[in-house]
Amino acid sequence: MLGKSKSMAKNKYYLPLIAAISYLTLVVLSPKNGHEWDNYCWGLWAETIQSKGLAAAYNSNSVINYLPLYLYVLKIYSILVPKAALFEMTYCLKSVSLLFDVVSIFVLTRLIEPEKKSWKYFLLGLLNIGFIYNSFVWNQVDGILSFFVFSSLFSAYKQKPILALCLFLMAINFKLQGIIFLPILLALLTESLNLRRSIQAILILITLQCLILLPFILAGNVWNVWETAKGSMDYYPSISMNAYNFWCLFYNGSLMFVKDSNTFIFGFTHKQIGLTLFLGCSAIVLLPLFTQSIKRLIGLEQARTELKTIFLSASLLSLLFFYFNTQMHERYVHTALIFSTGLAFLYGAWGQWIILSLAYALSLESICKILKLENYNTLMFQPKFMSILYAISLAILFYHWSKTKPLKGCFKGWIR
Repeated sequence: MLGKSKSMAKNKYYLPLIAAISYLTLVVLSPKNGHEWDNYCWGLWAETIQSKGLAAAYNSNSVINYLPLYLYVLKIYSILVPKAALFEMTYCLKSVSLLFDVVSIFVLTRLIEPEKKSWKYFLLGLLNIGFIYNSFVWNQVDGILSFFVFSSLFSAYKQKPILALCLFLMAINFKLQGIIFLPILLALLTESLNLRRSIQAILILITLQCLILLPFILAGNVWNVWETAKGSMDYYPSISMNAYNFWCLFYNGSLMFVKDSNTFIFGFTHKQIGLTLFLGCSAIVLLPLFTQSIKRLIGLEQARTELKTIFLSASLLSLLFFYFNTQMHERYVHTALIFSTGLAFLYGAWGQWIILSLAYALSLESICKILKLENYNTLMFQPKFMSILYAISLAILFYHWSKTKPLKGCFKGWIR
């Protein structure tokens, strides 16, 4: 018994050690190239911040269109890197995104029982090309948003409402698209948020938001932050920005230069149809959560929301947002990956994870072409094929969701 206890104590250090080694290895091995346009933007924005200051990011003539949180990363980068090397050393920014990727998978695999050797799951999750490509190859930052959303919902599940709200505020200050997860967070907060905690949370959130915006408040251009956030909607009014989603089933060729304001069917535009499909399907997904929350508030329900339900709801919401809406970039499905991974590792839902990861990896490689394959015109790189893969993963997720939270059970318990 003593030997087993010592073995378990020793094993608990494996995962942190492997996580640290994995992170350093990824940083060292990460390619020094990536998506050309995005790398150019990082260099240009860092140069602007270096020469004119952080607050200049939101001057009226600025080309920067990201929200404040990542600009602090670029500020640090602009301090550490000389002006002459700002463009050629943007690959160093991968170390930041990779850190958030590693921490996300680390937190997730800590939920796996020690005897199942969680470190093996850690490596499987981290080295999934669909998950790591965004940071390791492309040099994009969607993994940071995923971390904040994932950790926010997980904190709410662990009944740490103030931490959950702070993390969610960070997500919103990073990329506005994180707002789609707010309904899930609000539903979970009914388990732990009371009046006293609500007042504390509001005060803390106001303070945190003011700190994030402080440089821009002092510069007198804080309102431009909101204008930037608002401008992110309809910034690219196209049917698709290389997102191989629902719309690729109806058209051939690039949809980047086709306006989503064009009529699709019955007098409705592509944007209107896409938004309606997203909102309608999302309402179905969220109905069990909201029903359970209302029951909890009026005293008809005491049970806590299962982690599996949270992962399924978040995966579906993220994938629905990406699959049906117009103006989607190929990377906007990224947040679904961490919740999809959780469903595979903790609940054995491997099919949706494999297919979603494959679709996402193929999508990113078809654009970045880091492997320099001889022919990117084969079937597996065709937009319609990748769209079908996304649809299959969506169908499998709905299947698991229907078994976990059947709609027929939503209204049970209303009458005592």
